[in-house]
Amino acid sequence: MSVDLPFVVAPAKRSKRRIGTKATGILELPVHGSLQVGEVIAISDLTAENDSAVVVAAKLAQRISAEQEITILEAFALVEASAVGSSLSAEQEAIRLQYLPEIAELTRIYVQRGRERMLASVTALIRHRLERPEWSMADTSRLDQPLMDALFAFFEEERQAGQEDTAAPPSEQEIKKQPPGTGNQAA
Repeated sequence: MSVDLPFVVAPAKRSKRRIGTKATGILELPVHGSLQVGEVIAISDLTAENDSAVVVAAKLAQRISAEQEITILEAFALVEASAVGSSLSAEQEAIRLQYLPEIAELTRIYVQRGRERMLASVTALIRHRLERPEWSMADTSRLDQPLMDALFAFFEEERQAGQEDTAAPPSEQEIKKQPPGTGNQAA
């Protein structure tokens, strides 16, 4: 897919990569070295209906922080580590046990959102790189698992290309700040 702009220097010619096996079928996708804007928008649109796991984790961390009299950063680190099964100190483990049902629910949400993100990512890739604008997540869910895994691995390579990885934890302000439209709603 090319963009018709009056470039002074045209973008480099795109290479292509074959994804799949004889058993799953082989697809040829253009390599851009990053995601396209439309792919990012498609993923956002496909996953927009659900609260992010980070929002749920932040809400739980705020509650734990207030009830246990620890900082929001300590509470968020505890929640995250508990949800993904990381090892905890004895003090953290005692707190985790008090919130076990909420942490188990958060773990379930992380797994579910991860699956949804994977489906949305591969769907966006197919829509844009293979020029199938009507392709749906239901269509993607019918792919063979090895092909799905290969397409998602390609997607992740493109997503991470050129990005600097940072292992910095979110700041206290980032944890407290909820995205628009995610405020508390009366039950």
